[in-house]
Amino acid sequence: MITNDSELTKLAAKEADFINLRTGQIFISYHVALHRSIGHATLQAGNSESMVRKHYLNLHTKEDGEAFFAIVPDIVDYHRTSAHNAARYRNENGNHPR
Repeated sequence: MITNDSELTKLAAKEADFINLRTGQIFISYHVALHRSIGHATLQAGNSESMVRKHYLNLHTKEDGEAFFAIVPDIVDYHRTSAHNAARYRNENGNHPR
């Protein structure tokens, strides 16, 4: 049980480190799958070739890599939402957001 802010801070830092580590692992594994280049993945991620070869080679297919890197936000909806929010702000406050 967490009893003080210091313990909570340590736990949050540990969780953030895990998320960053896992995100890097996901990127490397799909990058290797898509490009089939350990050397390129090591340059992108800053890992050694032996580390990439040991942990990330042959985890996913090229098709998996293509699908992963095709995941992008819908820019049209993003801009539409941003414009809508700006217009709503102007209507509510009688001025432009700064």
